[in-house]
Amino acid sequence: MNAPCCNRATSGYHRVKVLVFKSQVGPFESPYHINMRNKPHAVVVGSGPLGAIAARRLTENRLKVTMVEAGTPVTEPSGEHYRNAPRFHSNPDSYLPEILPFFKFYDHDAQESGLPGASVTSVFGGQGIFWTNNSPRATHEERWDLPGNTSWDKSYRIAESYLGVTDHAFEGSFRADSIKRCLEPQLTEAGRRVIQQPFSGWMNEDESIHYLATADILEPIKDGLLTHVCGTVDRILVNDGKARGVLIEGQELIADVVFIAAGTIDTTLLLMRSEIGGPALGTHLTYHPVMIAQIVLDEQLRPPTGDADPPPRLQIPPTPQTPWNVMVLRDTSPVPPHPDDADVEENSLVEIQIFCPIENRPTNRMKLTDEGVKFDVPLSEKDRSNLLSIEKDADAIVKSLGRYRRGVERTWMDFGFAHLMGACRIGNNLSTSVVDANCRPHGTTNLYLSTVGVIPTPMAVNPTLTGAALTALSVDHFLNENATC
Repeated sequence: MNAPCCNRATSGYHRVKVLVFKSQVGPFESPYHINMRNKPHAVVVGSGPLGAIAARRLTENRLKVTMVEAGTPVTEPSGEHYRNAPRFHSNPDSYLPEILPFFKFYDHDAQESGLPGASVTSVFGGQGIFWTNNSPRATHEERWDLPGNTSWDKSYRIAESYLGVTDHAFEGSFRADSIKRCLEPQLTEAGRRVIQQPFSGWMNEDESIHYLATADILEPIKDGLLTHVCGTVDRILVNDGKARGVLIEGQELIADVVFIAAGTIDTTLLLMRSEIGGPALGTHLTYHPVMIAQIVLDEQLRPPTGDADPPPRLQIPPTPQTPWNVMVLRDTSPVPPHPDDADVEENSLVEIQIFCPIENRPTNRMKLTDEGVKFDVPLSEKDRSNLLSIEKDADAIVKSLGRYRRGVERTWMDFGFAHLMGACRIGNNLSTSVVDANCRPHGTTNLYLSTVGVIPTPMAVNPTLTGAALTALSVDHFLNENATC
């Protein structure tokens, strides 16, 4: 399988054996061995960070939860972030090639308006065991009104507590400090800023990074309140608008409330199979075109040779004038360098990653056809203009910091690879939205969507933290409406 890069030939990517470990957060049960008499209070479909937060918050209120996941564990303990494996500490650029076999790409032969990078992952922990863990808050321009008197600040603080978000995990990085000093003058003049990237995880004593994932979120749950079922959900069971459970490979699992946390694509498909969602389902789709490159830093920006240096992780947030999110960090590169530029000291390297939201238009859509899932999300003139501006922005930043590493110059990932949003969007109008302000599909009760697919705005930052905040809000809405279950 090739890396999801659309304008650069790549090679050397191979499939790896999928290791299945005994669950540390189980038990995992087959849907054919579920004791239907032990009805849970809640079913959570999906085991990524948002599903884990829904399950955790429900169990904190003494509700019994069954979590359903189509895939099996591939890390030990189950739901641990894949990148916590020691082999990636010394060779971070080996990470993306190794995880690609876990991704199912829906639209790999897409035409110009398609999304060849659109993918799902069926493993315990979902794509959350592979995510970058960057957890910024949305800018004020990217937000919308929350229900009631709920404040964004309070909602984000709740989400940050579950995800262990900090903005000082990488303090003491020589490269971060020197890059920040170098970029601040030109950014300040342009009305921009460079800050520490909020991150979900922490730095270990040996200066390796712990990436937080499902296992960490679920770990505090008391015994007996959470069970797991490995199986595919066929559809959501609804009677007269009220969700009463799910059908898992032909077996009914009945519950008082259902939370769907299956990601934007699989959540949308499940709603389609269940005939829930109305005419707006699958429309208004947006995503992040991602430009990446690797930078060889000028000598004065590097730590002294041989010194250990925490990896930098900096963010240049979007502004109304530059509505894209820039990160300068040492993360991972999806393509190998040119052989003539392969021998570069690790402490001399950083990446630049730029995420650009595309316009949120009703004609942007995903649909289920006889040929499978297809996407029709053409770039607008404004989108194309932003992509060109991003390339110029990247060139200016790289020129200030050093040079492009040969073979890893500006590259656009396959469109659709990052952060699909909007296909189940929040709103009041049934013709242009799928869920209400509490993330309930219109016309239903006791059914909630825990996915970034509900985000109604073209958001430039990583949407995971915002999705986590909305998940906690929807759990609280159910609890407030149902004092006893």
